[in-house]
Amino acid sequence: MLLFTTFCFCITTTHAQWINQNAGFTNRTLGFYEISIVDKDIVWAICYDGIGGLMGPAHVLDFIRTTDGGTTWMPGQVGTDSSLAFSNICALSATEAWVAMHKFDLSTGGGVFHTTDGGTTWTQSGVGTIFDNNSFPNFVWFKDPMNGIAGGDANGGYFEIHTTTDGGATWTRTPQANVPPFVTNGGAGWFDGFCVLGDTVWFGTNRGQMYKSTDFGQTWSVSTVSPQGYTVYEIAFLDDGQHGLTHVRSGSATMLFATADGGATWTQRTTHPKWKQSKLTAVPGTNRFVSTSVTANRGSAYSIDNGLTWVEIDNATPKAACRFLDSTTGWAGGYFNDVPGVAPISGGIYKWDPTTLRVVNINPAKAATVYPNPATDKITISFADNRSGHSLRFYNAVGKLVKEVDGVTSGEIDIAALPGGLYFIRSASDAGVRLKFIKQ
Repeated sequence: MLLFTTFCFCITTTHAQWINQNAGFTNRTLGFYEISIVDKDIVWAICYDGIGGLMGPAHVLDFIRTTDGGTTWMPGQVGTDSSLAFSNICALSATEAWVAMHKFDLSTGGGVFHTTDGGTTWTQSGVGTIFDNNSFPNFVWFKDPMNGIAGGDANGGYFEIHTTTDGGATWTRTPQANVPPFVTNGGAGWFDGFCVLGDTVWFGTNRGQMYKSTDFGQTWSVSTVSPQGYTVYEIAFLDDGQHGLTHVRSGSATMLFATADGGATWTQRTTHPKWKQSKLTAVPGTNRFVSTSVTANRGSAYSIDNGLTWVEIDNATPKAACRFLDSTTGWAGGYFNDVPGVAPISGGIYKWDPTTLRVVNINPAKAATVYPNPATDKITISFADNRSGHSLRFYNAVGKLVKEVDGVTSGEIDIAALPGGLYFIRSASDAGVRLKFIKQ
């Protein structure tokens, strides 16, 4: 289906591509650690201590969810056991979700928990068969309501991987013979340090290794990301399963590594000034990665060359968790606070809006259309007044001039050379003409 973009306005672009939404909290100070998107309307997110960070000191069991695309967010809590903290969340519907939880003090214990009533009640799954008092759960993931996988640190001398084919009624641990041994003192991962694409699963370790399974956890291989043995954190892969990025950390230093062969080999990227160092995700259906940060280099940025260069989207507000459903639907999590004496931060959850424009005045006589949208190699522009000779200027999402075409009449324009992303078109010869489109 062709999507037509028509502007009957005189408009100017803004650089902000995020809409601040109200997370629904009325007190406390909370950050958003992970987001799970079911579809364009249903999204869940889990929280952490917005003052002390992931390690506390506040015990946080809060989550939020929306069933209307973020117009309304509903807060809730996962049980009452304050000895637990979130590892990750995997949502399946408006009512069903899974969370992996580790011990708040980073000791062993924890498990995976399941809700089918929108988070009102949560039940621990597989007690006695999946994770025990010697476990450290790092993630749980369901590719559909029946088939799931959960992983944790080494337990009994090898990494703990469990799978289910009956919605968590029973779990089976992957045999030690199918899981390669880890390097000395390297039997730990990072909570939420994993990525899943179909049946392919990756997770990282605290000694610079990356484990990979192509059969949803039944057998595994291992490769080296960081020769220095630093900890592998966030992992993101494009849809091709070949091009991926990962964050590697040593103390306060964060490094970016890239692969183009599915994780068999990794290359460290030179630090780019616009790269954000807190979280990392891929945008499904595109060649784009998005990085976010809550630090001094806060905000968000994107890369379309596998992490070589980055384009800043914004640096207005801190953002940590970030996930996309597709090129036009995504959310990022910042902070909500009500700290006395500190400027309040309302909302705290941000919805991606790739078409944010500010209307200045209406001018119906200047209508124009561009299609298809999104586009690949060519776009067609049609001017309502049929006048020829438009001088068009193409700008990327951050306002940089990237293409000029003079003498344009209604018809096709070649955009094959433009990188994927959001673009704005202005007519230098007619100030009333403004258009936008997305290049896939």
